[in-house]
Formats: sequence, C-alpha cells, structure tokens
Amino acid sequence: MVDRLNPIGSVGSSAQAGIANAVSRFAAAANEVATAASATSGTIAADTVSFSGAARAQWAESQTPEASLEHGLIEQGQAKHDLAANVRVLQTADEMMGILVNLGSSKPSGG
Repeated sequence: MVDRLNPIGSVGSSAQAGIANAVSRFAAAANEVATAASATSGTIAADTVSFSGAARAQWAESQTPEASLEHGLIEQGQAKHDLAANVRVLQTADEMMGILVNLGSSKPSGG
C-alpha cells in the first residue's frame, strides 16, 4: 500500500528491502560457489584437518542438486542485477524528492 503522505518514503523502504534481499541472495550464492568449487577440488582441508575420499563422497551425496557452481554463479548475477535495480530506484526517489523540494521552495513573486 502506498503511503499517501510520503509515497517516496514508501518507495525508498521497498528499495531498501530489495537491496537487503539481493545482498543476502548474493552471499548465499557466493557460499554455494565456494562449496561447489571445494567439492570439485582434489582435497578439502581446513587448517590441519583433511577429509578422506569416503567423507567427501558422503558429503557430496548430501548436497542438493541445486548446489552447483553454475547455479551459484547464475544466482550471483541475478542478485547483482536486482541490487543495481533497487539502487537505481533509490536514486530516482532521491531525484524526485529534490525536484519536489525545489518546486516547494520557489514561490511566485508578486504582490
């Protein structure tokens, strides 16, 4: 629902929520890419811990079919475009607010 007293604020709130969502999706996709990349490498190691081939195979079986490098990269691209679109919405709302402020401050001279 549009706030009739402050429609630009409503648009800004929606854009901010979209930005937060896009950042969250991008982070999840980056994690998916990292997970998929480490699954395809020969060894998985963290500090001094190494995982056996059997442990890696069991881990790979537990992954969802969507957990792939390609899927993660596509999700990152989509999140990037969503983020850019929401930033542009905020920029447009800011420009509109500036125009409204300028219109309101220019009083007709006469008297």
